[in-house]
Amino acid sequence: MLIGEHDQQEFQTAADALDERIPDSLKVVVPGAGHMANMDRPRRVTGAILRFLSE
Repeated sequence: MLIGEHDQQEFQTAADALDERIPDSLKVVVPGAGHMANMDRPRRVTGAILRFLSE
């Protein structure tokens, strides 16, 4: 799952809970991004997605 570093606290909490409970999950925090990380930091998000797909 992707979450922006500056996303709202309730989304941060939900992402942490999902990451803890879903086996083999991968939480990626996009530095400098808010809730719309793909709009705030498109290159970082695209890079994270491509790394995930290549694994």
